[in-house]
Amino acid sequence: MWNGYWLAVIAPPRDWRPWLGIMATLNCAGLVLYRWAHGKQVLPVPRPFWKIDRTRFILFGAFFAAVALTAQILVFAQFGGISGYIDTFERGIDNFRGYGFVLTIAESLPILLVMIYAAIAQTRPLLRAWGPLLIMLVCYFGLRLIFGGLAGSRANLVWGLFWAVGIVHMMIRPLSRRWLVAAIPLLVAFMYVYGFYKAGGRRGLDAISSESAREEQIENTGRSAEFTLLGDLARADVQAYILYATAHPRMRYEWALGRTYAGALALFVPARIWPSRPDTKVRESTNVVFGPNTYERTEFRSSKVHGLAGEAVLNFGMWSVPVSFLLLGLLIHRYRQFAASLLPGDCRVLLLPFLSTFCFLVLSMDSDVLAFYVFKQGLLPILLVLVGSQRARPKAMVTAAT
Repeated sequence: MWNGYWLAVIAPPRDWRPWLGIMATLNCAGLVLYRWAHGKQVLPVPRPFWKIDRTRFILFGAFFAAVALTAQILVFAQFGGISGYIDTFERGIDNFRGYGFVLTIAESLPILLVMIYAAIAQTRPLLRAWGPLLIMLVCYFGLRLIFGGLAGSRANLVWGLFWAVGIVHMMIRPLSRRWLVAAIPLLVAFMYVYGFYKAGGRRGLDAISSESAREEQIENTGRSAEFTLLGDLARADVQAYILYATAHPRMRYEWALGRTYAGALALFVPARIWPSRPDTKVRESTNVVFGPNTYERTEFRSSKVHGLAGEAVLNFGMWSVPVSFLLLGLLIHRYRQFAASLLPGDCRVLLLPFLSTFCFLVLSMDSDVLAFYVFKQGLLPILLVLVGSQRARPKAMVTAAT
């Protein structure tokens, strides 16, 4: 563990192994319950068929895309162009406060274009060939870099790419499982490399070509390959520390008892409408990581991400970890039933990769991050599916299925 990463009032444990071991045991017990809950037989339930109204879908999609493009141009203009936008990011992500809704609209452009492409490709065999598909995905990745990626958001890039590839697989032509498995190491490598940009901006990219610069970045930020695996993907360090800190007698920690989840749901109500809305997990995290009542005494805030198990500990203690995995398994079982009930060509299939990503992120993200992710990434695409589809009558469902 890189102890310099922890700027806590109380010292990190002298020996991390017991806390890592206890947390690993709790996670293992949770995985057993998770497998039992979501491994039950999936029984599809008949649902109305949502047929794509191609004309309406393309028109509304083009309108939403134009709105998103305009929003992004306005953001770049506000910060002095792309270079100024990157400069703002390098000075700190907090400098984008107040632009949340505009960025939510702007960053939807790439996936809206992929959805429009899928709707057109259903009647254009040429667009279903591998050549045009690869060109489309490369262009999509480039747009993702511009629309959100320049602000250091790996989620925009990684999960956005997953969504686009999922649309290709489900709506245009199936992809080989070998091809998908082979892409996983490239994805992990990208997360590792892009972590340098997230931590150091353009200077961080020097770590790609210079070993000395890479060692300096690792020394300054702690973003080694081990950190990517244990921190970004597993949250092992954060969860072990929370377990240790909440058990430390000096912390006098009081369980949140669900307050972090209530705070996440409250995020869907604008602060202007509800100025006194509940705090998110940031309150509990700040008091755990930086000492009792730090949140109340100062303006300093913790930006740690705790994951499903870590947030469960903040709310109800260590024994709630297996229960949280059980609930996740039940959630994914219900999602699998919903996905299995959709007929081929149903417009809602366009959203399945997004919903699959959400199920995956529940494991490694916190409730407030998930609420923000749903709103930021899903708002316009969900609206497009709603306004660009027709609900078929029961008699038409048989025809649609055939």
